[in-house]
Amino acid sequence: MTERFIPPHPPRGAGPVAVWRGFFGERAHTAVYGWSQAAFEIDYMQRRVMGYNVHIPLTPAAVQHVLLDQAALYEKPTIVKSLLAPVIGRGLLTSDGALWREQRRIVAASFVPPAVDAQVPTFADAAQAIMARWRPGTLDMAVQSTAATMRIIADSLFGGDPRLTSDAASEHITAALEAFGGRRIQAILGLPAFTITPKARAGLRGQNYLRQSLAEVVGDRFRAGQEGDDFLGKLVAALRGKFDRAEAEALAIDNAATFYLAGHETTANAMTWALFLLSEQ
Repeated sequence: MTERFIPPHPPRGAGPVAVWRGFFGERAHTAVYGWSQAAFEIDYMQRRVMGYNVHIPLTPAAVQHVLLDQAALYEKPTIVKSLLAPVIGRGLLTSDGALWREQRRIVAASFVPPAVDAQVPTFADAAQAIMARWRPGTLDMAVQSTAATMRIIADSLFGGDPRLTSDAASEHITAALEAFGGRRIQAILGLPAFTITPKARAGLRGQNYLRQSLAEVVGDRFRAGQEGDDFLGKLVAALRGKFDRAEAEALAIDNAATFYLAGHETTANAMTWALFLLSEQ
């Protein structure tokens, strides 16, 4: 009889851990480490964290209610905006109200199922290009997955611009993402953004690199007069038709950063975990 495979996971207590424990050790770096067993059994959880009411929907229906069905009733918290604004400005992820609705309408067409299906050859090409570089020996699949998803995002959304696919770009973006953990703690405590640690300084350099690179990519599209028919081109054309030049260009950079970061990092993590699970079967 085959035993059911249970993926490894951090230790889970019966209920939520004390709030203060989230500021130390592994829990300060990843919230998943602090999930209790209750988080996998109930539909909704509420915590009080340093004066903030934190509401956590835990089912697909609850997430849809907040993010889609009743989105107008929920404003994104100031602390989230302050954390993300240096990198993604007023893009879709941090905006509210009319600006959120307008940006969501603009980008939605690029992510309907037929549009995603049309990109399958791009996905396959990127995977083959990454695999062609493999050599015998041990490989870090998290690194390989990140390289693949970065290539896919650059090719499918940004016309394969080399400024977004270099090894330097990968290193800077990884540093920017890793620095968010420390900044999150500072924001919750009401502290300014300190960049005194090596990780924080590398994160700031990464954020600046990403914003500068995307500003150059977006600026080229505006100056060329021919936006292109990829995601960025459609985004630039739509924003140009709704906002003045300066506002349209700023929002194009913000949304380019939003989808570049959100598109590659989450997918790379999912791919890495899926490959690990397959390896354990």
